[in-house]
Amino acid sequence: MAHLLVVDDETSARATLALLLRKRGHHVREADGVTTAAKWLTEEMFDLVVTDLRMPDGDGLDVLRTTKAQAPATEVILLTAYAEWKSAKEAIRLGALDYFEKGQDPDELYHRIDKALAGRALRRENENLRAQLRERYGLPGLIAQAPAMHAVLDLVERVAPTDATVLIQGESGTGKEVIAKAVHHASRRAARPFVAVNWGGVPVPVLVS
Repeated sequence: MAHLLVVDDETSARATLALLLRKRGHHVREADGVTTAAKWLTEEMFDLVVTDLRMPDGDGLDVLRTTKAQAPATEVILLTAYAEWKSAKEAIRLGALDYFEKGQDPDELYHRIDKALAGRALRRENENLRAQLRERYGLPGLIAQAPAMHAVLDLVERVAPTDATVLIQGESGTGKEVIAKAVHHASRRAARPFVAVNWGGVPVPVLVS
């Protein structure tokens, strides 16, 4: 479930969109203009803002600027009329994700909203993964300040969510097991035990049996 803000001074259009989004499982706040939208944006965090472009107390660009100032990661979709395409393009330049022309197929709007929320969820997941890796494995012995180590952690972030077999090579004492634990921690198997085996201490007959 995502947290959305719908901004439109036209009551029926706003209420209809909000109702349909709630039926899709989302939590929705409504704002009848720029002033009310600014109030909600200072009080709550939203995953997505869907705003009309033209309103009596300002326009959607004002809502966009306020949104990006309060929460840069929050996505914004503008609802426009046909003649407002220049303002819509300006909105994209200012950081809006998309714009949708009123009167077009509403299913297309819902598709764009779903796509925006999916992208937002993926970016949040990646941010959380990065934070977990930096916090848990950015230890003195790992020297996370070094550019080479940042490259290693970036590779860990990419490979950990997959089912690929990972071979970690390096001299003794370079932190191979620490990196293996980082991959495990960031993987779908993180809840399972991490088992370290010293293959050099295992007799050959056991290995081939």
